[in-house]
Amino acid sequence: MALSDNEINKYITDFMYQDVAVKTGAVHFYRGSNVSIDATGYAILGADTASTIFVGVADAELDQAAGGSSGDYTIRVIAAKSGKVVKRKLSSVAITDLYVKCYIVDDEEVGLIATTTNDIPVGTIVALAETNYCWVLLDQ
Repeated sequence: MALSDNEINKYITDFMYQDVAVKTGAVHFYRGSNVSIDATGYAILGADTASTIFVGVADAELDQAAGGSSGDYTIRVIAAKSGKVVKRKLSSVAITDLYVKCYIVDDEEVGLIATTTNDIPVGTIVALAETNYCWVLLDQ
């Protein structure tokens, strides 16, 4: 059967947001935090740590102070590769950094290549904001 106009919605979905299961531990995700997954596939606060993958920016706050088991909580993120632009901290950002890739430093900050250890990609710097902040296209 050929694809018809009234069936196209079966094949289109919105991956701008994604819910990610959170790893065990007393962790507080603030709205706007960089979020990664570790080798177990559970969400952790973003960090320049080997064997982790940046999955997005927290769209809501989640205080997991009570602990619990891995997967008991989920955090909604603006997904990596969503094509959305988010404001990120980048110390000493300059006009020469425009259209350069940036990499995760921690749950708040990104850095340039050769300033991070593991070079875990976040996106591309597309505009400057106020001092030490820039706008990053989530395209990684």
